[in-house]
Amino acid sequence: MLPFQGKTVLIDIWATWCAPCIEEFGSYDQINALTTERKDFVVLFISRDKMRDESSWRKFVTSQGLMGYHLMLTMTWKKN
Repeated sequence: MLPFQGKTVLIDIWATWCAPCIEEFGSYDQINALTTERKDFVVLFISRDKMRDESSWRKFVTSQGLMGYHLMLTMTWKKN
């Protein structure tokens, strides 16, 4: 079984250097409550930070108290 199979997944793509992204975290109290109340709801946070900033990113994620799965995008997207 896949980890998110049968669940509602909210995907949030963000970065520590993105002011609007950080501002949006203020509204996540309700979303954190949903992750606690509903076992069929998960949040997947995907950060656009660079790997060289991983330590700062980890500290930031911890300080925000955001519940869910946290990933750091490690590849560069290129337009063909």
